[in-house]
Amino acid sequence: MTSTTTHQGRRSLTARLVETIRFYGPLGFVAFGGPSANIVLIRKIFVQQQQWLDDATFNDLLALGNALPGPAFSQLAFSISALRGGILAALLSFVLLTAPGAIIMIGIGFAVKRIPDTLPPIVFGLFTGLNASAVGLVALAAYQLSKKVITDKTSRLLLFFSATIACCYESQWLYPVLMVAGGSTTIIVDSILAHRARQLARKTLPIRTETPQQVEAPSAEEIEMEVPRPQPAATKTNSIASGVDTSANVLLRRTTTRESKRYPTPPLEEESRQQSRNDTISSMEQQVEPEEEVYFNLSVKGGLAIGASFIVVLIVMLAVRGSIDHNRILDFTTNLLLAGTIIFGGGPVVIPLLRGYTVDPGWVTPRDFLLGFAIIQALPGPVFNFCGFLGVLVVSEAPIAGGALGLLAIFLPGIALKLAFLPLYQKWKTATKVRSILRGLNAAAVGLIFSATYRLFRVGFIQSDPTGATPAIFSSLDRDGFWVSTVAAAFVACESFGCPTPLAILGGAIGGMAWYGVQTTR
Repeated sequence: MTSTTTHQGRRSLTARLVETIRFYGPLGFVAFGGPSANIVLIRKIFVQQQQWLDDATFNDLLALGNALPGPAFSQLAFSISALRGGILAALLSFVLLTAPGAIIMIGIGFAVKRIPDTLPPIVFGLFTGLNASAVGLVALAAYQLSKKVITDKTSRLLLFFSATIACCYESQWLYPVLMVAGGSTTIIVDSILAHRARQLARKTLPIRTETPQQVEAPSAEEIEMEVPRPQPAATKTNSIASGVDTSANVLLRRTTTRESKRYPTPPLEEESRQQSRNDTISSMEQQVEPEEEVYFNLSVKGGLAIGASFIVVLIVMLAVRGSIDHNRILDFTTNLLLAGTIIFGGGPVVIPLLRGYTVDPGWVTPRDFLLGFAIIQALPGPVFNFCGFLGVLVVSEAPIAGGALGLLAIFLPGIALKLAFLPLYQKWKTATKVRSILRGLNAAAVGLIFSATYRLFRVGFIQSDPTGATPAIFSSLDRDGFWVSTVAAAFVACESFGCPTPLAILGGAIGGMAWYGVQTTR
C-alpha cells in the first residue's frame, strides 16, 4: 500500500467496499481475452498504478492461484481484494468481476434454441480478432512476469521445463504436479547450497581454541611507554581542579599487541559521540511510520475450518449422489463441485470435462455446447461463466436457478480453498523455506502462462464448418499471416507504447471484422 493510505488510519467497511466497486466494477466489462491476458491488466492497475501490493506479493498470489483449483485470474483478483479490504470486499470483487459475463451467458442459455446452427461469418471474424489480440496479451504477461520471477539459474530452468512440458502434454493432473515439482526443486537446491556454504565457512574460518588461562603474560619487550599527547581544554581544567597533574603524564601500559591504538578517544569526545548516536537512533524511531492496517484478519484455524467444511460438503454430496439414482439436478451440481475441485489451469482445462459431464448424459446437445463455447470467447470474465449457460440448459424447468446453481458449484471450491490458504500465506510468507518454495512456484506458474500462449494460439482461429456438422471449427492462428500480425501488434502496442489492455482487445475485434471485409471482396 502507499504511504498515503497508512496515514489515513483505519478505513471503514463502507470505504473499502466503495473502493472495491470503483476498481473492480469496470473490470467485469473489460476483462476480455481470458485469464492469462488479464493478468497484464490487473498488474498494471493494482501494482504499478495504485500500488496496493508489490511485485513479490503479486507473483506469490499468482503462484498460489495456479497451485489451487479454479480460474487463476479470478483467484488472483479475489486474493488482491482480500488482502486489501477483507473478506467482504473480496466476495464483492468476485461478484463484480464475474457478474457481467455470467448474466450474458445465462441470457444466451435462454436464447440458444433461437440461434441459427451456423453463426454469421463476420461473427467468426470478430471472435478470431479477439482471440488473436488476447494471445498477444498472454505472451506479454508471460514476458513481463518472467523478468520478475527469474532470479537465478534454478528458476530459469524451472520456468523453461514447466513451459515445455505443458506445451507437449496435457492432463488434468499436470498443472498441480508441475507446481509441486517447482516448489520442491527450489527448496532442495537452496538447502544443498546452504549446506555447502556452511561447510565452506568451517574450512576457511580459523577456529579459536585458546582460553583466557592459556594466554601468556606479556614479555618485557611488549611493555611500552605511552607518548604524551595534548589534552582538550575541558580535560585540563577538570584535571587541575582535581589536583592531578596531566601536563607531564607518563604512564606504563601493558598490551598484547604492538599494533594497539596509541591515541585512545578522550572521555569527553567519546561521551559526545555516544550522545550523537543516541540522538540519531531516537530521531529514526520517531520517523518510523505506523504499521499498515490489516483488514484480512481470518486466522489460520478459521481458514482451515473453511477448507475442512468444504471437503465435508463435497464428500456428503458424493455420498448422496451415490445413493440416489437419476437425479439430474443433484448429478449436475455434484459434477461441477468435483470439476471445480480437481481442475487446475482454468477454463481451457475444464471445457473437455464439462463436455463429458453434460453432453455425454444427453442433457446438452453437442451443437448447443460448441455454440456456447464459441460465444464465451468474445465475453469478458472467466471461462467458468460457461457453467451458467450449461445450468440453464440442464435445469430447464427452473433455468435461472439452474444457471445460478451451476456458477455456485463451479466457483465454490476455488474460493473455499483460497480462503483456507491465504491465512497460511500471510503467516509464513517471510519464512526462509516458504520464500524458497514460493520462488519455485512462481517460476512454474509463469512457465504455464507461456504454455497457455501456445495453446491459445493453436485454437484461436474460429470459422464455420463447411459440412454443417458442428457450429464452429477451432484451428491455429497461423492459417493467415494477418492473425499472427495481430498477435504481435497487441504485444508491441501494450509493451512499448503503453496501450491500455481493453483498447488492444477492441483493436483486435475491429481488425477481425476488417479481415472479414477484405475476404468477402476477393
